[in-house]
Amino acid sequence: PQGDFLLSSSLDHTIRLWSLPDGVSAQVFDHGAPVHSVCVSPDGRWMVTGAEDASMKIWDTSPYFSS
Repeated sequence: PQGDFLLSSSLDHTIRLWSLPDGVSAQVFDHGAPVHSVCVSPDGRWMVTGAEDASMKIWDTSPYFSS
């Protein structure tokens, strides 16, 4: 929500949270299956990931995104 981070999803079962100011991976979330979709709530508190095996996970991302 502040524009300081980028999320990427991958076939390696992970979602990476990248810090844009320094270009490093700040956090790695392991979904357990190849990830095809990521959505963050407008307030930055939650992230939902969807995977190839039709599973969805809800993550508390407030330590990273909350304003």
